[in-house]
Amino acid sequence: MAINEIFEAYCQSKTNLIAVDPDDLSHNRVLEWLVPRFDAHVAMLAKTHHKMPPVVFGFVASDLLGAKVDMFEGSAIIAVNASVPTMIANMLTSVRSQIGAFPSLTQPIVVLSGNGLWTTEADVLTYLFNGGQLYTHQDVAPDDVLVLALSLCSFVFFHEFIHIRNGHFALHNTTFKKLAMEEINPGTSVDLTVLDRQTMEWDADKVAYIVSTDLALTTLLGQPYPERSPRDVFLAFREYHIGLYLLFRLMQRAESKTKNVREHPAPEGRMSLILEASQSMADLLKVGALPAGFAVDVMRTGEVAWAAITGQVVAGITYQADLIGSQIDHLGDVLQNWNQLRERLAPHNLGELPLARPFPPDPAAQLSDNDA
Repeated sequence: MAINEIFEAYCQSKTNLIAVDPDDLSHNRVLEWLVPRFDAHVAMLAKTHHKMPPVVFGFVASDLLGAKVDMFEGSAIIAVNASVPTMIANMLTSVRSQIGAFPSLTQPIVVLSGNGLWTTEADVLTYLFNGGQLYTHQDVAPDDVLVLALSLCSFVFFHEFIHIRNGHFALHNTTFKKLAMEEINPGTSVDLTVLDRQTMEWDADKVAYIVSTDLALTTLLGQPYPERSPRDVFLAFREYHIGLYLLFRLMQRAESKTKNVREHPAPEGRMSLILEASQSMADLLKVGALPAGFAVDVMRTGEVAWAAITGQVVAGITYQADLIGSQIDHLGDVLQNWNQLRERLAPHNLGELPLARPFPPDPAAQLSDNDA
């Protein structure tokens, strides 16, 4: 399978992009599996989004965590750094080598493995990139890492797709001509403020979550999730949410290194907005009633996992609940900004339905409005 001609021409039109040949991915199992998975995503989107230009995706060589969207020769480009799947998989391998398969943290003490993989917060990005190679560990089953890594990468793919479908890229392009999203410092325009950018990131998170969660459950369980026991489905649901929090934590670390202004909301904020919809999602997918404290459990477990691989001390559960509370004011600003931003995005909407109402009376309505 050669590089897509349009994607290769796009990369050649840029001074800093080198397309990765899909035929050269046999050394990296996650990347190799992602090519047909992303192809399937593109085929599905082509059937359901008739206003959209053709979607072309590809991997680009980079040791940085990132992805970008652009338009080129009438096609919507999704360019994902080849480092993204590698870093996600290495993060998950390290976590499992330290604490196992996301244990239920009902006990005050978490015992770490004596021979697990870990690094420091300062070196975590270089450590997780690992020269583009996947880590292995005697106590970690590669397939367990693979299925969650694939699911999180699908979230990244759909997140980037929504930047085009919901008009984010078009609005961005009215201010920053000929620049892909992710190529600018988010604090450089009064027409598109940092809060505007964070609001668009929230919108992309929200819809990517809606689109990806049922697929993630099927991937994690190895078969259509309705065929598995309610307990198995819940555990997969919980695992996916913890994985999302770790993904946001990793993205925060990468963004702090490469940009002067935070473009995405803080991981606690991003996850809080998703967890607000988690019960509605659980109802939609027939997962059942989520246990009390599900949100704190997800974020607490994510924090313990991150601390375990970066050599840090994690605070108590009360602190984690306070972290969620600390995001409320800013999240309110993001949601309120959606009222105005939605009007600016509406002319650029390439979806089949209007953009989601800002505050639907029923959380389930939020899920149905932007069902891709």
